[in-house]
Amino acid sequence: MRSPADTTIDRLLLLYLLKMAMSFGIDGDVKFQQLVFLSELQLFGKQATGFHYRFFRYAYGGYSKELADDFIGLCAKQFAQKPTFVLTPAGETVLKIIPGIAKERTENETVLSIIQDIVKAYGKYDSSSIVPEVEKIELMLPEKADADVEGVSRQESLPLGHVSFHAALLVPERIQTPVHFELKPDLLAVLRDVLK
Repeated sequence: MRSPADTTIDRLLLLYLLKMAMSFGIDGDVKFQQLVFLSELQLFGKQATGFHYRFFRYAYGGYSKELADDFIGLCAKQFAQKPTFVLTPAGETVLKIIPGIAKERTENETVLSIIQDIVKAYGKYDSSSIVPEVEKIELMLPEKADADVEGVSRQESLPLGHVSFHAALLVPERIQTPVHFELKPDLLAVLRDVLK
């Protein structure tokens, strides 16, 4: 379960992802969900934590109800616009703190650059063409304890497209990473009030 600090960070990073994707455009919920899912998956692959969303396998790739709720909340507070997935002037104002946050901690800069790289790599796809790209991604399965006895590989992979619908894909609280996106307590308190 996400803490209030995690939720604040998630909403700030969502605004950042939307800003990075504005030049490509987001044509709907499917592309939006997949960009966040791919970012979070890549972050964990690089031993970093930024987003804290639980994702499960959906007909169109990864899906997170928490992500959908956060985006609706950001739209209700008029930081973003739902049909166009663009930032409002208020959302742009919040993001003016990003350069300072990145300079404070190299870990924050790492997380932001990974999100930016994912948006650059996948932003060119529309909702219908991003799904096949996501489904090609190979997920590493848990290690088999008795793999040597069975004569199989300790670690196997499975394309995301072969994962059963509604299966959990990402459960952040079960993943430990050395790199974390963090905010100073005073800034976190201000952003929690602004973005809640």
